[in-house]
Amino acid sequence: MTLIYRFVRWILRAALRLYYTEIELVGRDNVPADGPLLVLANHHNGMVDPMLLIVSAPRQLRFIAKSTLFKIPVLAFFMRGMKTIRAYRAQDAGGVRQDNSKLYEAVGEALSSGGAISLFPEGKSHDDPALAEFKHGAAKMALEAEARAGWNLGLRVQLCGIHFERSRLYRGKALVTIG
Repeated sequence: MTLIYRFVRWILRAALRLYYTEIELVGRDNVPADGPLLVLANHHNGMVDPMLLIVSAPRQLRFIAKSTLFKIPVLAFFMRGMKTIRAYRAQDAGGVRQDNSKLYEAVGEALSSGGAISLFPEGKSHDDPALAEFKHGAAKMALEAEARAGWNLGLRVQLCGIHFERSRLYRGKALVTIG
């Protein structure tokens, strides 16, 4: 784990402990210690979901985040330090989807070197209790990474569920289920 990732993790643990009365984590041992990994989670709370994954996973995760978040200077500094990969979406930047070939290339390189990528296949955060329709990006990333490695990469896909009790109120509870 990089120094900045450890620092951010430490800060987030402290902040989340202040905000939530309880954060229950189930299945932490389901995360493989090494090797290429794609962590897919539901996305009900735009900023909190990645924070919960950072403090819950036993290894460093690289996230994919919408490009517009990089316009916020302090957030952009930390996202670059944590090697967050930019995604360009049709609903951002004037409604024109930009070429995401760099995104797929960066994901492929990270997975080929045994890294862990985390993303939210719903493609956006929402407050509906049910899952939104999944976008195809996660499947494309997995298939392209395996194809690049001659189908010998050994990519693992780990599902993660995040649930909030009293999600809109201070001092609620959160549950993170891995696997």
